[in-house]
Amino acid sequence: MEQFKIGLAKCQDFNLIDAFGMLDTDGRGYISAAELHEGLNACDMVLSVDDCRLFLQRYNTEQDGLLKYSEFSGAFLPLD
Repeated sequence: MEQFKIGLAKCQDFNLIDAFGMLDTDGRGYISAAELHEGLNACDMVLSVDDCRLFLQRYNTEQDGLLKYSEFSGAFLPLD
């Protein structure tokens, strides 16, 4: 997952808003681990549901099991 995240962030045409919108297909403003799994697999990024849950657990600051845009974008910001 980290390698995929780094690869995406390096693409010139990568846009966080569009990426989040692609995963949040129903427009609720958040994504679940299942939505993350489905969305990434649709983009030929084959990850397990457990990998997606771990990603969510790491970046879901509210610990509600749902990744909002602010948390999603935080996953792509540099730590420095």
